[in-house]
Amino acid sequence: MSNEIISIDIGNKYTKVVVGNSKRVLFYDKALTPDGVFRDDYLQDINAASKLIKSMLLKRRVGTKNVCFVIHGRDIVVRHIEIPLMSMDKVGKAVVWEITQYLPELESDYYIDYQILNRLVAKKDNVYKVMVVAIPKPRADRYIQLANLMGLKVKCVDIAANSISRVFSGIYNYNKNLESIGILDIGAKKTSMSILDKGNLFIEREISMGINQMAEDFGANFTYEKEKFHEYFTTKFNFANVESDESAQGRIKVMFDNIMEIFNKIITFYRSGNYEKKLDVIYLIGAGCEVYGIEKYIKEYTGSEVKALSSIQDLHLKIQVPYGFDARFYSSCLGMLLRDATYGLNLLPDNMKKAKAYLQTTKKITMAAVLTGILVAGVTIALITYSGMLKRENDNLATVIASKSQVQKKNHELKTEKSKYESYLSKVEALTSNKIIASEKVIGLKNAIPNDVTFKAVTYIANNYTIAAETQNYNSISALAAKLQMSEEYANARIRDVNAEGGTYTFTIVIRGE
Repeated sequence: MSNEIISIDIGNKYTKVVVGNSKRVLFYDKALTPDGVFRDDYLQDINAASKLIKSMLLKRRVGTKNVCFVIHGRDIVVRHIEIPLMSMDKVGKAVVWEITQYLPELESDYYIDYQILNRLVAKKDNVYKVMVVAIPKPRADRYIQLANLMGLKVKCVDIAANSISRVFSGIYNYNKNLESIGILDIGAKKTSMSILDKGNLFIEREISMGINQMAEDFGANFTYEKEKFHEYFTTKFNFANVESDESAQGRIKVMFDNIMEIFNKIITFYRSGNYEKKLDVIYLIGAGCEVYGIEKYIKEYTGSEVKALSSIQDLHLKIQVPYGFDARFYSSCLGMLLRDATYGLNLLPDNMKKAKAYLQTTKKITMAAVLTGILVAGVTIALITYSGMLKRENDNLATVIASKSQVQKKNHELKTEKSKYESYLSKVEALTSNKIIASEKVIGLKNAIPNDVTFKAVTYIANNYTIAAETQNYNSISALAAKLQMSEEYANARIRDVNAEGGTYTFTIVIRGE
């Protein structure tokens, strides 16, 4: 089954499409969003949107039916909370209760989901640091209706800021000293400001001001042709020689000053009121990257290092992209290819990702148990067959044992060999019994195993089960231990012998029998 997805971002000016997976981008395209399709953060005309997107996919003969949508809007509620360590089903209830106090409407009017960012140890208490997101149901429902109209299956709905944050994860992996990154996305009609804290989305704000308003105000001083406004703005406006006055360039600077004033307030909030502490670096994406002198202007305004994203290499991602792919304009779609399908944020109306993960885990464990049983049964049958052959040969030689000493000697050797194989058979039967018992015990673990934990070996000796496992996520070990100890069947389970080597953590689960 193909693991490729279609990632779609419908904006006020452009509709963008990226097709691929976490390893490579196969196809990308953008087209002007038809009038009336998207208005006031709301997907209006799904018929026109469907026609546009289907034509883009048909042009490249895209075969996959799995689609993810990126959504924007000022009515999206994002909060970061800390909750005590608990089982995953209880986490879901806890985060819903926490975010309801921030919702302007009833909780039943929103789709709510969460993403565990990390586990913290503070004051000897283990807690989860969780990002919770809520979106109005009518907004998300329109994307589901659009997918149905196009004959596609929705796999995920995520907010743009969170999707973009995944694109910058490679920078954190490349530079371990980074703590905070600001992302300023100056689009056609809106500007989005995000702050990432150690790779995770901390805060995001969106304001209704973009390049289109600036280009229209500036370009009208040079031409009456509206289609040339953007060209005049990007070629003639320059921060190097502009002042805040009533001139054409002065009015544009005032607009930028208003944007930066809001951005600085967000930075101050992130720094808990510390006006002196700056962001480590600010990245520029979107149409704003094309404005002359904007990097120097923002650096002087914020005091932080500023970089306009210029190529995919700047992101240090392990993903192949076609020639000409411009990450400045496709970051939101690209981030959807990089999401964790099991644990990542998903604002689908009927969020099935966890149930599917459990089914996948169950299937893997069941298949492993079946294969183990088949292997053991095959070995047992082979040994029984060979033992039968030895017995028949021994019976044939029994008629001449009395008269020939050499035959007697051979008979003695055969009996000794037979005794050995009978001993082997007894051990195999014990092994078969242990394997079946261990397999049944392992199958019962399906609801507790995180998706990134792999079982390597299972041993059943003297009513005790020993399971060797490995993972690349240290937090998954604690999450597994917590789940086992909170369950009735595995309350006496213990995690032992945790070792780290080359980014992989190996450990042992010991479950004592009754």
